[in-house]
Amino acid sequence: MNTFSSIPSYRGVHRKGSRELRSAVLESFSRSSPWVSETLARFTEGEWKANLAWLDTSGLALYLVDRLLRLGCERSLPPAILERLLQNRRDNTARSAAMLAEAEAVTLGFEREGVLFAHLKGITLTPHSVPEPSLRLQLDLDFLVHAEDAGKAARVLEAMGYARACVSGDTWEFKAGGAEIPSLKDLYKEKPQRVAEIHLAAAQGLLERIEHRTFGSMTMPALSAPDLYLQQALHLFKHLRSAFTRAAWVLEYRRHMLARREDVLFWQQIEGLVSDHAEDRVALGVVSLLVVEVFGDRPPAFLAQLIASCVSAPVQLWIERYGRSALLADFPGTKLYLILQAELDLSKTPRRAGLLPLALPPMITLGHPGEGLRSKLRRVWIQCGFIGFRSGFHCVEGVRYLLELLRFRRLVAGLSEGVTP
Repeated sequence: MNTFSSIPSYRGVHRKGSRELRSAVLESFSRSSPWVSETLARFTEGEWKANLAWLDTSGLALYLVDRLLRLGCERSLPPAILERLLQNRRDNTARSAAMLAEAEAVTLGFEREGVLFAHLKGITLTPHSVPEPSLRLQLDLDFLVHAEDAGKAARVLEAMGYARACVSGDTWEFKAGGAEIPSLKDLYKEKPQRVAEIHLAAAQGLLERIEHRTFGSMTMPALSAPDLYLQQALHLFKHLRSAFTRAAWVLEYRRHMLARREDVLFWQQIEGLVSDHAEDRVALGVVSLLVVEVFGDRPPAFLAQLIASCVSAPVQLWIERYGRSALLADFPGTKLYLILQAELDLSKTPRRAGLLPLALPPMITLGHPGEGLRSKLRRVWIQCGFIGFRSGFHCVEGVRYLLELLRFRRLVAGLSEGVTP
């Protein structure tokens, strides 16, 4: 479950004029200092305030203020907005340190019990994707664990106060630190709520190639460099085929792609990893094309080849027409991903289930032993509000999807007839 779904303030509201500002924010990561300064200065404090929730949920808030400081363009923001983002950065620095300490504690516990594992995402994305961990809005800790060691890993987390909250496929989610829902104003602050996910690996595969890297004061197991890049692409590809994709994930993938662009040996290693996996080649082609569409970058030769050979014309059309919109959308996103799913023909879930869920959403808060009636009633009230929020999303976005599907089919028909959209 996406952590943002538990924060009432993030029950997405689309506002007039938001797209222009949000597009400018995305472009600011690939434009020159004069363009950034002039363009961002056009927006009023009210317009910025109306889009702060999107800056947070997209994961771009801290990356944006860092970019502006590096360019010397911070004065293009209204003073109140700049101070808000700077305070968020200060808060997130402390929060990142606390999460690193938690990661170290889990690492020691897993190693003590002989768990075969590696850290995923998070701190391992530094430095190629993330200049420094304090700039990334990290919501949980992720671990790749050999399936045979899942029980031992779970017991380690439970001994640290975690409880298993839900299981989704090969992912086990654990929560700790109380049943209260974090508030929007505390998003970047250190708080008692903690979330950890165990991703089960049926075969050793990735775990046979792990590297030990130093994070903070400790050496921890992480994926090898080629595996890290590929898993980053697959993670982004997975979310493109769901309702919500954080723009920060695309920016991070772009940074990694550009950092490795001239590394011939690296791309040879990537080619070796995907040579027998058609879906992985499609994933790399799709996410790389999205970066090209959004930021206008020239991809490395290997990725350019994958884009040309593995991404079909209808999928290219989807990225051109909806790729940027997916990143500019308020949480919880849109249902236009269902069109992409159908064109890729990779989904194991019938589209009807995506259009209209067949079950209620999972609980977003957990009870605790000895919980009082007042606390239980509060959790029921919060859950009912969440169900109403999700129901509204499914109704509104379901209608939008059906309308866009008709338009998209006409455009695809035009492609087959040689008509340029």
